[in-house]
Amino acid sequence: MPAHVRLHEADLQNVESWKTAVTNFKPDACIHLAWKGLPDYSFEMCRRNLDLSLDLISILHGIGLAKFVGIGSCWEYGKLTGQITEGMQPDAPSLFGAVKNAINSIGQSTSNNGEMKFHWGRISFCFGPGQRPTSLIPMVFRTLQQNKIPNIKAPNILQDFIYVTDVARAITAICTEDVESSVFNIGSGVPVRVGAVANMVARECQRSELFDEHGDAGGAWADITRLSSESTWRPLVSITEGVERTIEFLGRQV
Repeated sequence: MPAHVRLHEADLQNVESWKTAVTNFKPDACIHLAWKGLPDYSFEMCRRNLDLSLDLISILHGIGLAKFVGIGSCWEYGKLTGQITEGMQPDAPSLFGAVKNAINSIGQSTSNNGEMKFHWGRISFCFGPGQRPTSLIPMVFRTLQQNKIPNIKAPNILQDFIYVTDVARAITAICTEDVESSVFNIGSGVPVRVGAVANMVARECQRSELFDEHGDAGGAWADITRLSSESTWRPLVSITEGVERTIEFLGRQV
């Protein structure tokens, strides 16, 4: 760990384990990525994360934090399809998406007096080394290694896949650059069929393609104009290169 980095491990549920240390440190900015219990999206777990996030926002606002960057999800948009901009009204989001929307809304209200800038990044389908084994690319890779065919119910649906390093760069840009807007889509901006991604994995594994890539079954992708126009950020890693890197990583784990 670099000499200038200070690590303080704590549990958001135990406010006393971090409040004093953070207050004394007096941070200029906070990037809030914590979400307890994934992939548990139950009411109880979502409610717990809501309370923890609001406690964090309240305490940091109280000590004079200059900038808060919260991390949300494309699931906040619910059933919207096509290219999605930040100003669109969500359509029946899931409980998880609704709670994320609530945290953003309350955070924006908290910062309305201008003392704390509150920004919110809605991440599309992030992928890359280290993601959960049940995610699309690791699942397809593992299934092919077992000489089985992956069970993908909607291979023609369009989604926005963004490589993990591009996500990290986007969050850094929102945190460190002088951006004005409050909510930003973080995605590649490119719609890709789920089946096409599975085919990329198959090719990397020297297997035959799995799905016909003609036609589509709807889906959504991010309009990233706002973040790319207000900051120096641009996505750099294509879906093809990202899949190659991910499969290389997974291959080393076998």
